[in-house]
Amino acid sequence: MKKNTFTFFGVTLVGIIGFLFIPVVHAGTEKTFQPNDFSTYGLGLKNIKVKEDVPEYTPSTSYLTKQEATKQKQQGIQTPSTLPNHINLREYFPEVRSQGKFGTCVPFAMTALREYYIAKDAGARGTDITYLSPAYMYYPNGPHDGMYIESALEVLKRSGVPPETERLYDVNSENIEQFKHPITPTQKENALPYRISGYQVIRETNMVHKIKQALANLDPVLIGINVYPNFDATPTSGIIPPVTEKKSRGGHALVVVGYDETNQWFIVRNSWGVKFGDQGYAYMHYQTLLDMSNSVAYVIKPTQKQYPPFGVKMTTTDINSSEIQFNISAKNATSYDLYKNNKKIQTFTTSTITDLNIIPEKSYMYHVVARNTMGETRGYPLSISIPPIIPIKQAS
Repeated sequence: MKKNTFTFFGVTLVGIIGFLFIPVVHAGTEKTFQPNDFSTYGLGLKNIKVKEDVPEYTPSTSYLTKQEATKQKQQGIQTPSTLPNHINLREYFPEVRSQGKFGTCVPFAMTALREYYIAKDAGARGTDITYLSPAYMYYPNGPHDGMYIESALEVLKRSGVPPETERLYDVNSENIEQFKHPITPTQKENALPYRISGYQVIRETNMVHKIKQALANLDPVLIGINVYPNFDATPTSGIIPPVTEKKSRGGHALVVVGYDETNQWFIVRNSWGVKFGDQGYAYMHYQTLLDMSNSVAYVIKPTQKQYPPFGVKMTTTDINSSEIQFNISAKNATSYDLYKNNKKIQTFTTSTITDLNIIPEKSYMYHVVARNTMGETRGYPLSISIPPIIPIKQAS
């Protein structure tokens, strides 16, 4: 179906040939950010631009709907697999993060999509799944510039994206300096293992069925939506209300991670933290998706199924005035480097390490880098304050 758009006194009219025009009003004044008011959270999806040479999504396995399978069975035709009644890929994603006020929904959705394959292909779950860096993918855009989906896809294809620990994202709405820091050679190098070989598009014709086909093939789908008041009003049940007013405050990127035929809805992953909906996820009825959709969706294809170490963790088992004992863990790691104040001090292969070169009443910043043949993963920094020397009481 062909869509035409017309702007009249600040109102965009979206029309489908042969049908009535549906007015889409674009919201004007931006609200002050309030953590408990989702209508103040950032968006950031620029208008969808689909290149003509982007291939259509082709599922590895084509599933019939139950109605199609029943019809073929009645005709005596041997049927292939039937579409599952429900799919839920949430277990392969880490906890939902928050983009805060900034216009960074596209890199947040894109990194979540890429993180999924670390879990699916390498067996990571929960906190072991490596967070990738939205800030790296978003550079050099400004805090509220937003991003095209295909720009982010091209970054993934050309350069990849490094772990979050290489380029941290600060949700603090006052910190706009973070968007100005240039990409470093180390970040570029550590981004390479997370490249994709390509991506495919799902266009609006029969979109609901195609998205279900992708999910049944264990491929989550990135979609773009217009954010209307119904989405901002999503309750803690996570069930998104139907669209009653098409007053858009902008475009937004989400990841579709499942569907349920009984309830006739998709499960979508947002980027407004765990307080939104059901732990950061929401349930969007099929018709609601069609009412809010920007008409296209995307599926990515990773280049490899082996990764640098993941689940990198560092804790202290003992801190006193003369030494610090660390416990290190990571999946698929063959060796580690310990850094103190960004200077490498030890290389080791065991799960424990001790630093004896410390000064009482001084603070240090430590981090560990885990390595294997695929690359390296930096752990989150750990700040440690050394206690004072406790004098021994002399006997009277």
